[in-house]
Amino acid sequence: MLSPVACLRLISTLSFVTAAIFFIIVMLEYAHFNFGHRRYTDLDSSYPTESSYYQLINLGGSMEPEMEESRREEYRQSIAQVVDRLPKFRETVTNCTALAKHSDFKLFHAAKLWKFDSQLYKEKLFENATDRCQAIKERLAFFAEPLSEEEKDFPLAYGMLVYDNPLQIYFLLSAIYQPQNAYCIAIDEKSTEEFKQDMELLSDCFPNIFVMHVSKVEWYTYSVVRGVWSCVRYLAQLRHPWKYYQYLSGVDLPLKTNLEMVRIFKQLNGTPNMDIHPIPWDRIQRVRDQQHPIPMFKSSLSGLISRESVNGMIESELVRQYLIFAQQLDCPDEALWATMLGNPQILNIPGTFNGSAMHSMVKQQFGKLPKRCKMADKNSVMENLTAEEPFALHTYYISRYQIWVYTPNTRCHGKFTHWSCVYGILDMTNLLSRPELIGHKFYLNIEPAAYFCIYETVRQRALDMESQRRFRGEVYSQLPQVKMAQSAPEQDLKFFFTPCQMDDN
Repeated sequence: MLSPVACLRLISTLSFVTAAIFFIIVMLEYAHFNFGHRRYTDLDSSYPTESSYYQLINLGGSMEPEMEESRREEYRQSIAQVVDRLPKFRETVTNCTALAKHSDFKLFHAAKLWKFDSQLYKEKLFENATDRCQAIKERLAFFAEPLSEEEKDFPLAYGMLVYDNPLQIYFLLSAIYQPQNAYCIAIDEKSTEEFKQDMELLSDCFPNIFVMHVSKVEWYTYSVVRGVWSCVRYLAQLRHPWKYYQYLSGVDLPLKTNLEMVRIFKQLNGTPNMDIHPIPWDRIQRVRDQQHPIPMFKSSLSGLISRESVNGMIESELVRQYLIFAQQLDCPDEALWATMLGNPQILNIPGTFNGSAMHSMVKQQFGKLPKRCKMADKNSVMENLTAEEPFALHTYYISRYQIWVYTPNTRCHGKFTHWSCVYGILDMTNLLSRPELIGHKFYLNIEPAAYFCIYETVRQRALDMESQRRFRGEVYSQLPQVKMAQSAPEQDLKFFFTPCQMDDN
């Protein structure tokens, strides 16, 4: 029998062990909560990188080179049901293919009049849902596994800066989502609490979608760069094997499937893709010290940048100094990518190109174009298309297709807002044949039938095993950025301008 003293010692020891076990359980639960609920602000000094979110996602230990046909058919039906739920859409827009071909005037007229009620659809999206995560995954047909081994082995990264229109963001994400990819969404502080909760739901439901809150964003100011750069920095530090980064706007829509993008990125072979222009004088007129640290170029915020280039930018002290300088600029987000990657003589970053030489060649080739578009010019662009190469290059910039009010020899069949085209139904044929990866921009209150027809067409094409298997995208290897990286002679570089589809330079 134990003595009273021994009993007390035993009780004390057991209490300590029990307390220790309880403490460990609590800490594990705390760690799990923080791991599963990734909401950080742009003021955080560091991001969670010790564990890989990529490893959280069950991509399958071994999979066939392509998804089984029965599973693809399930997804086809699910995507069709997403569009079926649009009130009166199927009754009104009976044939998206005919609509895109402009072959039925009555169909066009009916589709043009069709309206979309975002609030009503959002209510129905979660109607009678006991599990909101399950509802958004199933009712918007998010892919739960990679469609092919090739896509699994070449994951992509996307960054977004958003502040409203949650339902359109849901649609966009369902169109570009793949479980092997990485996504970062930066939420503008001035967004409503309801919108913030709508975005945080994505982080709760998908382990590869990261949501952060950033300080108030005012367009045309450095706050845009701060929000975008916060996501870029997070993605760079993430222990995830993504290969290429692309920035998305909430009013974008993909024109290519994930596999098509993967094969296009492989043709880019680590080179960046962005437009390049001189910096307008009015962007730097408020700068106190005109001796900026890097020669500047103007480019769209929508660019394609390899992981190696992103890592190089994040680690560069000169890039850090430039970001401090850029706080003085007007519209500094358009002085970002081409400036950082167009100065190889100053910045030792993978993927850099000679921005001065590039712009000089762009200007020279653009200046040689005739001012008018002839039918023969249109036919020459389209005559060499095949199932393996269905997209003809019209330009050297393939990240985003956007029509500006001043872009020559182009038409906007929707409506111009803020000098930029909101696409309409008659733009569908052009959009579906364009070489760019993303179309910008779409509003769900301006001819929304165009949006949902393209949405369904591209998503269903991703499940068309035959067309996806045949697509090569080798024409993208002829882009001048790729050829410059291969030290091709200047006279051999083509920028693919045509008088029918010209970009402003």
